[in-house]
Amino acid sequence: AARFLFGVPMEGSLLLLSGVLVLFIAANLCVDPEKEICVGLEINANHIASCTEGEVSGLARPVHKGKSTQIWDIQITQGTRLVCVSRMTMAVLPRSAKQKKS
Repeated sequence: AARFLFGVPMEGSLLLLSGVLVLFIAANLCVDPEKEICVGLEINANHIASCTEGEVSGLARPVHKGKSTQIWDIQITQGTRLVCVSRMTMAVLPRSAKQKKS
């Protein structure tokens, strides 16, 4: 969950939460980290309701997990109220020698 600075959310912060959920967590857990890495191709969002205080939570679900792309749906809620829906497309790329984990 994220708490907004000064209680005022910016739509960009909801996109940031979507990106963190997918890019840094979900998408890269679905590939072999020794051989592949996921990078963002596209992200979009629809802001459904505003939230000026409190916490929000996000849930990312895969729509497609292919060999070269992944598509993720993200729902951001405040309690039981839907605040934002987002979709992110990821590219699955082979890791280069420089990107190999040490």
